[in-house]
Amino acid sequence: MFALRCASCHGTDLRGSLTVPSLLSELYAPDSFDDDAIRAVIRDGIEADDAAGASMPAIGGLSDEQVDAVVSHIRTVQDREGFEPAEP
Repeated sequence: MFALRCASCHGTDLRGSLTVPSLLSELYAPDSFDDDAIRAVIRDGIEADDAAGASMPAIGGLSDEQVDAVVSHIRTVQDREGFEPAEP
């Protein structure tokens, strides 16, 4: 599901781009951005002021199970790759 709905912006490696933040940033570690926060961003989107300067539209049409699969994938990659320092 991540590959289909998220990777075009966040990259298959979760490292983002010049305009999209890396999901491997320590800003998105579970102790500062928990799974419910990820679910909320997927469902509701987020304004630039709220996401370290990046906005994201809501991703519609996903079931609860599909959203959970995206969250699980993000956490699995974060566990495997570790976290990068947040950009100043």
